[in-house]
Amino acid sequence: MIPELGHFAFILAITVALSQLHPALSRQGAVISLFLFALSLLALLWSFITLDFTVVAVAEHMHTLQTVMGRMIGMLSSPALLALLAVTMLSAARLKFTRVRLAGLVCAIAAGLVLFALSPFERLDPPPFDGIGYSPFAEEKA
Repeated sequence: MIPELGHFAFILAITVALSQLHPALSRQGAVISLFLFALSLLALLWSFITLDFTVVAVAEHMHTLQTVMGRMIGMLSSPALLALLAVTMLSAARLKFTRVRLAGLVCAIAAGLVLFALSPFERLDPPPFDGIGYSPFAEEKA
C-alpha cells in the first residue's frame, strides 16, 4: 500500500509543479510539490528497507541474503531511486530561484521523464521470493 501512496504523491507533485505556471500559485506550489516529491522518495526508500519485492526497482537490486552494506549499495545502484532523489533535490533548489514558475516547469518535465522512463513504482505480479538482485553466494571464490 505504501508504494501506491508514493506513486500517487509523485503524480500529484507533477500536477502541482505544472500548476505553478499560474502566478498566484508559484511559491505555495513549490513548497507543496517539494513535500510531495519527498513523500514519494520516502515511500520508495521504505520499499527498499522492508524488501518489498513486489516493486520492480527493489526486486532488481536487492536480495534477502545481502548484508547491510550490500543492501545500501543495492539501494544506491537503483536508477529509479537516484532519479527520484535528483527530482526531489531539484524541487528543493527551486525554492531559491527567483523565477519559480520556469523552474516549476523544468521540474515537472524532469519528473515526468522519470515517471515514464524509469517508473520507480512499477509492480511485479508474482514477486520473487528472495529478490533477483545480487546474491552474495553468486560470487566466485578465487
